[in-house]
Amino acid sequence: MKVIIDPYRGGTDTGKYINNQYEKNILLDLSKYMSEKLNEKGINTELLRNSDLSLTDEERNSIINEIKNNDDIIIQNRFSEDNEFDIIYPLRSKDALSVSITNELENNGITVDKYYQRRLPTNTMLDYYSVIRNTSPNETIIIEYKDLTNY
Repeated sequence: MKVIIDPYRGGTDTGKYINNQYEKNILLDLSKYMSEKLNEKGINTELLRNSDLSLTDEERNSIINEIKNNDDIIIQNRFSEDNEFDIIYPLRSKDALSVSITNELENNGITVDKYYQRRLPTNTMLDYYSVIRNTSPNETIIIEYKDLTNY
């Protein structure tokens, strides 16, 4: 088992400008830090991008599906549109991983606003986000961070 970490955005998709940093760079730094800390605990990781690379959602999903095994966990790091710290998990999964991550974060002083599943409005049998929808059967979660005031 490994954890595949996807720092959202990149390349021409810069995202917001936060405290003199582009969102894409913050997410890459955060994902590298996450990878380093998991590796220190003996958990193998693989970063979807290690540099400032432009990827469409379809390209992201294709790369993930090429490198994943069915027991891998996939985490996509991104910033929240509504400035909440949220964890989104698949319709195909129970909330156990999201609850575990929430508990660990909150034990370390980071408040998670909510963890939930999000359905595609045009077909409520499907997940809203393509990275979750198109990486079945894996446990794929999205961690949405609040805008940072302290990088």
